[in-house]
Amino acid sequence: MSVRESSSAFTYHVLKNIDQEVINSLTKDQLKAIYEGVSASKPYEKHFVDIRGVIPLFFCRLYFVVLVGQDTRPKIRSQDELRRSNADLLINTVVMMFLSIPIILFFVLFCYFLKVEYGINYIVDFHLLDLFKYKWFE
Repeated sequence: MSVRESSSAFTYHVLKNIDQEVINSLTKDQLKAIYEGVSASKPYEKHFVDIRGVIPLFFCRLYFVVLVGQDTRPKIRSQDELRRSNADLLINTVVMMFLSIPIILFFVLFCYFLKVEYGINYIVDFHLLDLFKYKWFE
């Protein structure tokens, strides 16, 4: 017995990876059951939109796949989803920190200029700009 190329592409590609001696040792009923089991789990038949195509170029052929449908994967991926959500939280926190630092600095600078404009002195005869007045700036 051999793997039939007339079967679906998914079933053919799964079964062609099995050693030919193993395929030959199977009965017709076993092989039929394997075909049915593999064919029943074809991922592309469970999608609302399934668009596949090939773009032939001069130097190679490229393929594309567009799948749209309800996510029916089992919840065994919960650990992966938890890890991904934790990574998203970390990335969002770091991005928000980097975005908030310039805003905070702008706010502090704005408050300082308001203080200078209204003549409020927390330390008598001292201004922040006095720290930057060196001989080479004059």
